[in-house]
Amino acid sequence: MSEKPVRVRLWWRTNPLLPPLPKGYKLSRPARFAHQGEDWLRNAWSLSIEIQEERNEAGDQFALARFSAPDAPHEWLAPGGRFALFDGATVLAEGEIINP
Repeated sequence: MSEKPVRVRLWWRTNPLLPPLPKGYKLSRPARFAHQGEDWLRNAWSLSIEIQEERNEAGDQFALARFSAPDAPHEWLAPGGRFALFDGATVLAEGEIINP
């Protein structure tokens, strides 16, 4: 795994009828960061996510995130940074980095 995890806010884009991910659930998915262009897959990195809180009434969910690879560009995990998590071509969630 990579350096220290950062706290993120997630907005899930999958089917709203599916049950929310429970606290403690872990997943790893490719992430496209806001500064990356259309060719983002040429420099793609996966984020490991651990859900920290249940989804709130607004649909937000807070989690810890870190890069799965130790040689990833950790500077991309700066506060205010935005990203999307993918499953194939489908956006699972959008996220914002809250703090380092």
